[in-house]
Amino acid sequence: MKFIKLSASCLAFAISISHASGSKSNLEWEKWWENTCRDKKIMEEVVGWWGNENAISRILARLHIVHAGYQSILDVGCGMCVDYVPFKRNIPNLIYQGIDIAPVFIERAHELDIPAQDGRVQKMPFANSSFDVVYARHLLEHLDTYKDAIKEMVRVAAKEVLIVFFSVPADNVIDKISMMNVNGHALFQNRYSKAKLEAFLKTLDKVKSFTWQVVKNRDEAILHLMVE
Repeated sequence: MKFIKLSASCLAFAISISHASGSKSNLEWEKWWENTCRDKKIMEEVVGWWGNENAISRILARLHIVHAGYQSILDVGCGMCVDYVPFKRNIPNLIYQGIDIAPVFIERAHELDIPAQDGRVQKMPFANSSFDVVYARHLLEHLDTYKDAIKEMVRVAAKEVLIVFFSVPADNVIDKISMMNVNGHALFQNRYSKAKLEAFLKTLDKVKSFTWQVVKNRDEAILHLMVE
């Protein structure tokens, strides 16, 4: 797949839209998932990027959640809800809720009788501390900024926020915010400064500790935020 960087003026325009309106239809990079994944062939390709239930980072996250004894989970950016079946297989009474920006994924979830709803991570329709664990995989790299998303995930989590990065935050670098043109639509593919991210986490009163879990032989890492 060919990636083409958008011009600086296009990027600035897209970002200005995000701050001007809360409407999903006005967020250029969020249109990608809905407009692109309506194409069955592209949908299959995207699912390949994410990996099936046997992807290493999915297994590690699932084992952690099972061993922690969590009984409710919010799957943020749930996409095809790949983790739903293995979660329910391991924790039959688990209360699962998915949320995603793209109606195409919500429609798919409903066809499979999976609880999921349309919504944006930066402003979720859930009360404080609604779920034992909030789980987000391969999500933050596709946003214009991670701050509002993390704040919301921390708000609705009762015990932990678990974030899987496919582009691991690195030491001694600045945030690299990159918008690409993928199949005719804008899409962020970011890499963040680890030091800057950790400094931000320390400003959140509800976060009592955080740890990184390396996914061996993969350019992935799992960030565990313990909340109170």
